[in-house]
Amino acid sequence: PAALLTVIDAVFGKDTTPKTRVLGLKLINSIFDKATDAAIKSTGAVLLTKLLGLLNDPSLPNDVQALAYAAVGRLAKRLPQQFHDNVQLLERFFEASCGCPPETRAHILEALSMMYRHYAHPGPAAALRLIALLNKFVTREEPHARLLAVQFANVVFAKSDMPSRFVCLLAAGDN
Repeated sequence: PAALLTVIDAVFGKDTTPKTRVLGLKLINSIFDKATDAAIKSTGAVLLTKLLGLLNDPSLPNDVQALAYAAVGRLAKRLPQQFHDNVQLLERFFEASCGCPPETRAHILEALSMMYRHYAHPGPAAALRLIALLNKFVTREEPHARLLAVQFANVVFAKSDMPSRFVCLLAAGDN
């Protein structure tokens, strides 16, 4: 509880500085790596909401954004039920990876790699949204967007899933 209060004040407080935010986000990342499952279960959803709210701020410095994306990825490893079938969050991360500096992109790609397995075996509605998202990104100009689409298609869907194989087929024609 004391660490949670410290993190909330350091990262999400009104009078916080960028340096304090960076240190608070480093603490969040450490907490997500080392805290007990019970502690993560009780506070994870609240911190996820706050982290996503923080990422809505376009004026954040790149290092703060990068650490916030990394924290969401680490939380995905510990709280998978918050991510399964949440295609909107996935789309947000895909979009962010296409319009950010390379150092932030590396953290977004790391976070996405931590999320792959939590999207496996999506429900029917989520599968349709996910395939639409992958089709959208496999045709983007950015090479990392196409790579992400193919990686998700290969990890999330069964090898016998035709729409995901189509995503891979589109990527095979990449030049």
